[in-house]
Amino acid sequence: MTLAQFCDPELDAIERQLSGPEPRYPLMLIVDTSSSMEGEALSALNNGLERFYSEIAADPILSDRVELALISYGPAQVHVPFQPVSQFTLPTLQANGRASLGEAVSLGLDLVAAREEELSLENVYSSQPWVFLLSHSAPCDEWQLAAWQVEDLEKQGALSFFAVDLGGQNLSLLEQVSVRRPFALDSYRFSDLFSWLHEGLGALCWAEPGDAIALKNPAADGGWAKSTSA
Repeated sequence: MTLAQFCDPELDAIERQLSGPEPRYPLMLIVDTSSSMEGEALSALNNGLERFYSEIAADPILSDRVELALISYGPAQVHVPFQPVSQFTLPTLQANGRASLGEAVSLGLDLVAAREEELSLENVYSSQPWVFLLSHSAPCDEWQLAAWQVEDLEKQGALSFFAVDLGGQNLSLLEQVSVRRPFALDSYRFSDLFSWLHEGLGALCWAEPGDAIALKNPAADGGWAKSTSA
């Protein structure tokens, strides 16, 4: 085999098809698009999502293996259910309404459970799903049930849930929703956040199935999160 053949992405794709179904790496984004996000915040979010999508889509392995789902809230809305990034159409998000955080999180967890069941029935390997909640304004609905669901699923090892405060005012609440320590985004640095997430997904996809990976501390020097006390 020549070097050109060895590096040929078409041959690589054929080899991966013959080896069986692609493993799946589910990622759910639950993003606040309530009226408080109107203006600079929403523009930065859409730009960050576009960059993230473009980077994943340009990678022939990640684009087939990473399954992305996108939910937004003011009113909770599923924009795209789980599907490989190679088949994903990224919407432009609009700000509207009050923040139905609890409804959006519960809806997202239901989608995760349904997709995991589908992949299991199809005998397709799936990594532990990552769920990222990006919250800007205080919720207008009951969120306690969603918080209990997150805690229960984390205890079962059914998912990894991460919370990010976009407005700098919700950390204490997010500490009650997420088992993991939430972080506050520094100055709408969505592009840096999604680049960090892209790097983590790349490490996950190249790891042996079942191996845990350590995400970099986003509050370290040069990270996207504000430095806060632990």
